[in-house]
Amino acid sequence: MSTSVGRLLRTAGVPRSSEERLSHAYHLLMTQLHQEHAEIRLSAFQVVDELFVRSQHFRTLVVSDFQAFLELTLGTDHKQPLPPPKEVARRLRQAAARAVQGWSEKFGAAYKKLALGHHFLRHSHQTLQTWT
Repeated sequence: MSTSVGRLLRTAGVPRSSEERLSHAYHLLMTQLHQEHAEIRLSAFQVVDELFVRSQHFRTLVVSDFQAFLELTLGTDHKQPLPPPKEVARRLRQAAARAVQGWSEKFGAAYKKLALGHHFLRHSHQTLQTWT
């Protein structure tokens, strides 16, 4: 586990059980993904990516609100584009697009919402290829 994830999960007040810790981390990370600064969102996304690959419970949490996750990391809602700085927002979009593609390939069979979200992104007017 990376140092930043370990620190996040050892934070005072974090519940003791693994699922409780992951749920707490998920809510903290989603709060950070709502921040109006692309660097904060990129850092939060990097932790989400690591936990998504490692934990079934965390995957379930992310997929349960997958549309919001996509809006906050890919800027899929044209009414709410990614916040500045633009270069960091571009890097966030690219990293998230690559991750969603990889997640779908690895976990899509088990998470229908993930597979559907990836399918939508591949076939929407803003394709994954333009983001990666």
